Amino acid sequence: MVAKTVYAILLIFVVLVVIVPLLLNALGIPVGPGGGGSATGTARNGILLRSPDGGQNWQSAEFNRDNKPALPSEILDIAFHPVDVNVMFAGTRGSGLWKSEDAGAVWKKINDANHILQAGADVYKIAISRVKPAVMYLAVMQDRRGRVLRSEDAGASFREIYAVTQDGLGVFDLYTSPTLPDDIMIATGEGRLMASQDAGIQWRIVRSETAPLAALAVNPAFFAERYVINSLGGMAKTFDAGATWTELGNPVDSASASAPTGQITHPYANWRLTFSSTAPSFTFAIDPQNPATLYFTRNDALLTSFNGGFSWRRLTTLITGQGMALGGVAASPDREGTIFVTAGTDFYQSVDSGASWSVKTISAGSSLKKIFAHPRKPEIIFVTTSR
Repeated sequence: MVAKTVYAILLIFVVLVVIVPLLLNALGIPVGPGGGGSATGTARNGILLRSPDGGQNWQSAEFNRDNKPALPSEILDIAFHPVDVNVMFAGTRGSGLWKSEDAGAVWKKINDANHILQAGADVYKIAISRVKPAVMYLAVMQDRRGRVLRSEDAGASFREIYAVTQDGLGVFDLYTSPTLPDDIMIATGEGRLMASQDAGIQWRIVRSETAPLAALAVNPAFFAERYVINSLGGMAKTFDAGATWTELGNPVDSASASAPTGQITHPYANWRLTFSSTAPSFTFAIDPQNPATLYFTRNDALLTSFNGGFSWRRLTTLITGQGMALGGVAASPDREGTIFVTAGTDFYQSVDSGASWSVKTISAGSSLKKIFAHPRKPEIIFVTTSR
């Protein structure tokens, strides 16, 4: 009788401690040490992959569970501290703001002392002042509206400085001046590019479009040169911080227009960008070493411009023609012509401006998405995943 009781206890222990966690992890519900379901310790749920050596080796970043926060379902943005190379912040879908103090190996949830930033907010974009790093801006979606939050204590507390006027519309991108911490520009789902020079007390409309504005990008060497992209793929740029604009239109492979008779033209040569107004899926990158070089992805196409967006050509990648969508694109912070691209479960790298590529499988089942390279420790690269 005693033996049967012992066997029964052992069987229950094995089921609860071994079999059930394995089944839950297989279903995508991280449980237990290293799996993500423990109330304390750290969790690896595979939503953020980190390479410490330029893309050669990868591991899943850890998320601290000491205060039982909900794990993020997706990483939307990563911002790097302008002074401390080991400090960075991650904006997430459904789990607010997270912080790392060890160059992205382990992350801890930030809880707003003012309770303005909600624990379950979507944080689309983070901007940190270069001259005053305690000043931080967030573009968030909470309570059904896009909002802009400002912190003056490095994320310990926030206050709201802007909100869109309609439910269901977001603030998708923002930028703060490297020299003026109260100067901010935001791109909204209302089709408005807004700017404030007094930390959000007063706002003005810089540009207005009928389509939602999905992205705002700034030349890292000449801050007055900026690009705005709407959800239909239309692109415009300014050389004077928004006073005047040049319409660039949708990126198209311009080489096909002058193809001589008899030349074999790629079937996607005249491909044009179209997007859903609710879920724009393009990615855009500026080469920090040569800001006139731009990269743009949509579906399986990678386009590049060497003249600041006035003309484009399509680069051939290893997935061209395979029907696989590109997830993201980024340029190396310190090596001109080095490009990173994700597609499916693979990480692609070119060191010759896209003429040739190397590939490495770094995910076991999850699609790879955005790429973030550390601007001052370029050997550290992050890739987000989609589950």
